[in-house]
Amino acid sequence: MEIGVRSTRIINGSNDVKTISNHEISNVINFSRKTSVCMVKIRVPVTVSIDEMKELFEKELPMVGKINPHIISGPKFEGILDFDNDRMIIGVSAEGPEEYIHRIRLDLNRALQSMAERQLLQYAQSNITIKVENNQGGGSGR
Repeated sequence: MEIGVRSTRIINGSNDVKTISNHEISNVINFSRKTSVCMVKIRVPVTVSIDEMKELFEKELPMVGKINPHIISGPKFEGILDFDNDRMIIGVSAEGPEEYIHRIRLDLNRALQSMAERQLLQYAQSNITIKVENNQGGGSGR
């Protein structure tokens, strides 16, 4: 953290730099002792069955929690977060200490990519594509 005359720079556990104008700071809560949430967004065609996606994630995600010992809660399937043209944006979240959120995100990305590859090989004739997108700005304190 760097406090200047006009602004304050904060670097979170994911090494994201936030610059905040000092006149915008009114109340500050220190979340560093609590856990943070890592949200990974996955874009899939709207033609994909959300029920099948949910079933697949609920079957596969518990294994991801075993990969990273820093995951305190989750990972869990959050459902449809938004729509983007012909895509649904699906969320997967996991909770852990802020200092490990970047590692948790990397492990989630790797596991989701591996899961997508296995499913694409299994259902080669279908048109399922999964693109992993990270949230911007690190975890949000809870």
